[in-house]
Amino acid sequence: MGNKLLIGALLACVALPAWAADMPVYKAAAPAPLPTLSGSGLYLGINGGAAFTGQEYDFVTLPGVASDPTGTGKVYPAGIMAGGTIGFGGSIGGAYAAVESDFDYDFTRFETSCVAGRCGSKNSWFFAQKLVLGAPLPTLTGLVPKATNLTPPSQWPIPINLPTNFSVANLMPAVVAGIAEHNISACITGMACGDQWVAGALVGGQLRAAIAQNWTAKLEYDYVFFNKAFTPSNSVGLFNPQFKQFNEQRLMGGIDYHL
Repeated sequence: MGNKLLIGALLACVALPAWAADMPVYKAAAPAPLPTLSGSGLYLGINGGAAFTGQEYDFVTLPGVASDPTGTGKVYPAGIMAGGTIGFGGSIGGAYAAVESDFDYDFTRFETSCVAGRCGSKNSWFFAQKLVLGAPLPTLTGLVPKATNLTPPSQWPIPINLPTNFSVANLMPAVVAGIAEHNISACITGMACGDQWVAGALVGGQLRAAIAQNWTAKLEYDYVFFNKAFTPSNSVGLFNPQFKQFNEQRLMGGIDYHL
């Protein structure tokens, strides 16, 4: 009897590995890859937001005669702006650098009373060429990107359910610097009206977020120092009206696709 039990046990030991080899193997699902901010190469995007400008109308009498103070006034038109972005960037050590070009249409229009009757301006095409320099938060703070999964969704202040592959470490602050060109139409009722391109220096900042593989979202603030004065081209009459664009501020959001 003992020999039979021993022989049965030996046969079971021989057969068990073969039987186990035929069983399906179950493995834990691999976590979704974390989106990164360090993709190198060309990227294309769309953007849109708000534009705030500082302008001035000034009415100068005949050459050599002092300005008429009743005809001078500063105004601050605001409107919306929308367009696209093309850029090229990549990692440099722990930092990220890119060159970007924005092409947007500024829908800002403005009209007010002035010494001549009505003074107005209409903004149109806005172009910017920028250098972007930033670093992901892991580089700046030591944070390690880590998958998160809010289940059930947060209920305050509104229901939120972040993607499982997003974390605060996927954010990147950056500084922005470059130049901008803007086309502006300035009109003074019955006296002058004309278009002018003005150029100035641009400085600002960005906050980028990797939202999916090859996709990033950004929030950007720019301040442009135009400080450019001109007389509309078809000026007539006893006055020599002058229009001046002081500055423009932009608060823009956008989404970029990295090729």
